[in-house]
Amino acid sequence: MIEITDNKIYAIYIRVSTDKQVEHGDSIEMQQSLGEKIILENEGILYKIYIEPAVSASKTKLKDRKILLECLSDAKAGYFNKLIVYRRDRLSRKAEDSLAIRSILESAKCEIIFSATGEMQVNLNDPYGKLMENIRASLDEIESATISMRVSDVMRSKAEKGEFGGGTLPYGYIRTDKGIVVSREDVPIIYEIEDLYLKGYGIYSIVKWLNGGEIRNLGFRPNGKAIRRLKQHKNCSELWTKDVVHNVIFSKFYSGYVEYGGKGSEKEIIAKGLHEAIRSEERQQLINSKRDLRVSKITPPRHYQTNFLLTGLLFCGECGLKYISRNSTRKNKKPYLYYYCSSSYNRNAIRECNNHNFKKDIIEEFIIQKIKEYIKTVDINNLTDKIEKQLIKNQLDDKVDLEKINKGIRRLEKSKESIKRLLFELDEQDENYLILKKEYQEDQIQLIKELNEANRVKEIIMKKTNEKKDDKITYDEILRNMKSFLDMFDKLPQISQKVLLDTIIDKIEIFKDGEIQCQFAFDTGYNGKEEDIEVEFMSLGGTSDKVTLVVAPLVAAVGVPVAKMSGRGLGHTGGTIDKLEAIQGFQTELSRERFIEQVNEIGVAVIGQSGDLTPADKKLYALRDVTATVESIPLIASSIMSKKIASGADSIVLDVKVGDGAFMKTLAEAEALAEAMVAIGSELGRRTAAVISDMNQPLGFAIGNALEVAEALTALQGEGPSDLMEVSLTLGAHMVVLGGKADTLEEARALVEQKLMDGSALRLFHNFVKAQGGNEALLEHPERVLPQAKMQIRVPAPSTGIVQTIAAEQLGIAAMKLGAGRASKDDQIDHAVGLVLSKKAGDRVKAGDTIATVHAQADNAAALEAVRTIQRAYTIEDKDCERRPLILSVVTTAGTSRL
Repeated sequence: MIEITDNKIYAIYIRVSTDKQVEHGDSIEMQQSLGEKIILENEGILYKIYIEPAVSASKTKLKDRKILLECLSDAKAGYFNKLIVYRRDRLSRKAEDSLAIRSILESAKCEIIFSATGEMQVNLNDPYGKLMENIRASLDEIESATISMRVSDVMRSKAEKGEFGGGTLPYGYIRTDKGIVVSREDVPIIYEIEDLYLKGYGIYSIVKWLNGGEIRNLGFRPNGKAIRRLKQHKNCSELWTKDVVHNVIFSKFYSGYVEYGGKGSEKEIIAKGLHEAIRSEERQQLINSKRDLRVSKITPPRHYQTNFLLTGLLFCGECGLKYISRNSTRKNKKPYLYYYCSSSYNRNAIRECNNHNFKKDIIEEFIIQKIKEYIKTVDINNLTDKIEKQLIKNQLDDKVDLEKINKGIRRLEKSKESIKRLLFELDEQDENYLILKKEYQEDQIQLIKELNEANRVKEIIMKKTNEKKDDKITYDEILRNMKSFLDMFDKLPQISQKVLLDTIIDKIEIFKDGEIQCQFAFDTGYNGKEEDIEVEFMSLGGTSDKVTLVVAPLVAAVGVPVAKMSGRGLGHTGGTIDKLEAIQGFQTELSRERFIEQVNEIGVAVIGQSGDLTPADKKLYALRDVTATVESIPLIASSIMSKKIASGADSIVLDVKVGDGAFMKTLAEAEALAEAMVAIGSELGRRTAAVISDMNQPLGFAIGNALEVAEALTALQGEGPSDLMEVSLTLGAHMVVLGGKADTLEEARALVEQKLMDGSALRLFHNFVKAQGGNEALLEHPERVLPQAKMQIRVPAPSTGIVQTIAAEQLGIAAMKLGAGRASKDDQIDHAVGLVLSKKAGDRVKAGDTIATVHAQADNAAALEAVRTIQRAYTIEDKDCERRPLILSVVTTAGTSRL
């Protein structure tokens, strides 16, 4: 324990459990302000502010309140000796928890100070003071339980009667003297949202459209930005958000129903409401069907009535786009059926290629004959041996999983028996009998639930293991039957022929010289060279650029493999490798064989740049350094692209940043660099595109390695900052098009949005971290896996007004000086430190409001300089801020398009 010589070291603990507490004045800002006032009046020193939002002190067990436990641990360690809390019920509403908390603080010689007016202070050294605290804690617990029960009963009663339970009304409804009525002026917007969703647009695209952004194929909203009322509740935002649009689309309130209780639970209530419905039940069912279609990943079946057998299967090997079927009539009135490359007619094509048109009968006969010849040459014995080896590996993996789950079941059963014994041994005469009995019973119920879940998982693993025993026979039979089936192919009706081809073929590529490559829908050992890489993503970096962490799993979840070779940061720009190494155990050095294997297994791998990669480029860079040509655009382009080409990428998407926080400061320079890189890629046969995005303020809110990983996780959960989400989805859509999984950017964006919403991208990120040695607990407990800085220092706004600009480069340099970056390549990185912004350009602030938080290891000169740098980086004026577009240009071989 640290001995504190100064007896005025303060900490502030803040808890807000509900939005209603914010509305009633118990906000985080208010509690913090009162605490800081006490410290100022007593000339004390603030050690740390502990904020625990959205936690119920009556429903959450003490062991699950991580922030409070951290606060108590720091008190025991002696980091502070005075703890400021707004009211005593902020610490706990349960008597036993209050006793435990006060006992810890008392042993740590830490004084509790309540900042709320009229709240009686506690004196733990006085026996009568302790007695009064015990009485108050018991009263708080009784009051909490009574209020909770009363509120629950009232809400259920209201729902059963069809009455709205209270709180914020859904968009489109208002309260009047006559009750809840429809706001007629908002109904057209609700219909507009419904129509867009039913047409196939994702929630993020709809949000962008309503906020005045552009959607491809639709352009901008004809009437401009949609108006959203600001006075539904105190903190209502002017901007449309994902949650609001999601609620408009799926809430049963709009079709005339009220809901209460957990969805799908026994307590769930769905009753006919007393309010007017805006949409019919039939239309709601249509919307739900559309949602179910997306969630279940079911796509409409192919149209098998066409005369073209290769529709949807045939791709151009030169540009990557689909071949389209066409039926025309010649002058002699004879039909002419042929396939043609869609690049000439597709405005989203990377380039217009000159591959041939192919007459239907000739190309179909030729390709079908090639397929027959190949399948007849498949060595079934070798193939089934290969499959058997994989099955053995899978069975070993399942055996390990089974051993783990059995070990967990034994541990749970042992804990259950211990709890049972404790219950049996309880003394009914003990004054704490009822409290202990309740706690033990709750623990017993939780253990039973965990046991049931563990046994369910065990059954699934055992079932899967039993099913795999027959896999070898299944593959053997499939291949043998296929050979017999193809012998009869010509005798089948046309629709059966197409069904068969769609079943066994995934993709057929045809090249200008007549070469054909066929990818089968199952593993025959034929589908191309193992080391081929589909798409690589390259970001030129900038302040707080964590796009790779979001884009890679998003695109891989769609089915486009992403193999990425990244570098470390230097100066104010962070490196992807540094961010990944903030994850406990993560390995960025893989062998080439393991790198390729991982891409094939899970769809994504990221490694550090090899010392053997483009050795000539290193010598050229040294020459550029001494000849003052480091900033030469042709040399920058050739240096970047040499690495991308050497890494083996077939397709390359470039994220070129421009602005104060980027290497390229002007749009003209960024476009010139992008055009040079796209030209190099095209000349060397790589499908290449570049997206130019704004970096005149940091992307997202976090700057610093561990902080940016945490923000990327939030983005993959669908809750990331809007600018980070927009850049990631845009880049992801371009990668999906280049990867051949979609023909248009609209279709590609819908795919990546779907993978974001259904959790596929997040699950893939978990698999990616696990595959490269990272701690698997990252998703559930990032605070345990990612390093945490010892201090958080609030940065107050220097004046009142609207944030006009934020000097991103200055913030990057401030983070670097804290230890988040390198001034030279030999500097060591501190993964925990950095900055987290609270306000961005366009936000209104008052003097003293928190505009950012500095995460530092000590309250030293670097931390204080970071505070001053942040304040200088913000330009705050009392005038409206002109919003700058986020995506500025797109560069392809077809030219540069400014958006």
